[in-house]
Amino acid sequence: MKSGGVVVLWLGLVSVGCAAPPMSCETLLTPISISHEQMLGRWLYIGGSSDLPGSRSLGRLLNSIWLDISATTVSNVLAIFQTQRIYGECSGIKYNVTMENSTMLIERPFYLKEVYLQTDCSDCLVVYEEVKSSRDSFRSLLLFKVCPDNIASTDGIAAFNSLLEAKMGQRVATLLDKLFDLFIN
Repeated sequence: MKSGGVVVLWLGLVSVGCAAPPMSCETLLTPISISHEQMLGRWLYIGGSSDLPGSRSLGRLLNSIWLDISATTVSNVLAIFQTQRIYGECSGIKYNVTMENSTMLIERPFYLKEVYLQTDCSDCLVVYEEVKSSRDSFRSLLLFKVCPDNIASTDGIAAFNSLLEAKMGQRVATLLDKLFDLFIN
């Protein structure tokens, strides 16, 4: 009975995932408009692909990358504080970028241009990036998830306690553990 329930749940999830109409590649590659304010917050780097030399090696060394983007006193300039963990050591760098017409730019010491692409994920950002240094050009496609600056805090202990006390919540969490064990491990 347990494996039958897992199969039914899996088929239900698969059918939901297949129900969406296909999007054309042209739609996916068209830059979207994004405001200065929409960029503010903490962005978690999920993954990406790049032809920038060393990007694959660096991607394997990095455990996590966060971008904290905040406003500056100049209306079209954003301040970015980037933190990353490499070999268990955390480091951070600060830099400013220009944000104009839904495009993020760095012009010196190298040229970097980012435009943002459509995604159905409400808290995700797909970034197409062009980097130019001397005569060389590189491209990257990156995926981030955002946590905006204006998130209201909740009492996490009370929510966790409610889950522990609710038998249905425990059953759902146990089922999810089994699904992950079945398909991921």
